[in-house]
Amino acid sequence: KSGDAKSARALFEQMRSNGVVPTTMFFNMMINIHARTGDVMGASHWMSEMRACGVVADQVTFNTTLKAFRRSSDVEGAEAIMQDLQASGFKPMASEYRSLINTCLCSNRIDKAELWLEQMAQSGSADSSSYSAVIAALTIMGELKRASGWLERMDAAGLAAMAGTYNALVQAMAKGGDTSAAEALLQRCRNSQLDISGATYNALISAWSKECNPDRAEHWLKKSVDTAKADVASFSAVIHACAKANDLRRAEHLLEQMEQTGIAANVVTFN
Repeated sequence: KSGDAKSARALFEQMRSNGVVPTTMFFNMMINIHARTGDVMGASHWMSEMRACGVVADQVTFNTTLKAFRRSSDVEGAEAIMQDLQASGFKPMASEYRSLINTCLCSNRIDKAELWLEQMAQSGSADSSSYSAVIAALTIMGELKRASGWLERMDAAGLAAMAGTYNALVQAMAKGGDTSAAEALLQRCRNSQLDISGATYNALISAWSKECNPDRAEHWLKKSVDTAKADVASFSAVIHACAKANDLRRAEHLLEQMEQTGIAANVVTFN
């Protein structure tokens, strides 16, 4: 437990010289000492010693060894351990799938992460955190269709995504020009009574403003005001959209509303 690998090794040698075969628990402890620091070679060595002594690995053995590969971001090694676990007759637990998926994500191997999430889903053990991790990674990469596909799978499985997952995806869609999809997803957030950030409202308002659609921009501005998330950027984007549409009266009205809301105009507003 102290993590003293040298002392533990000495104890192992003493046990072996006395003809005592260490237990599975002992080997798991040795593997864990190395797994804590991502020492793949050390963890693998003790798995080999375990088998050489004829001691049968249990699920904790594989789970612990996976931690070493996760901390070292060794995707191929982690996959080999998972396959070994399955070949040994064990059914992977959710924690083991999560460990492998996170290993893939930390190594920017998103395709591999999706393959293991698919297997996890088929086994019936997929959870919100695993789906969310993959969706977040795809969103950052700009693979929004794939991210949306996993979000739909997650919803179909009866698992609820966190507000942050929706916020990030809506913002990415809006900034990427898929305004209608962003709007539909934001409406889903509202229907689910999730907390929508001001940045998410602003992303959609800005997207509609850039498309010279002041009606949709103002629609979401009102929603933003109603939830106390509106700021100077929210109003300024809609004011600019109205100005581009030569609807100056509407722009002036929004400027008055902005002041009544207690939000001060700035240089951007009048630019």
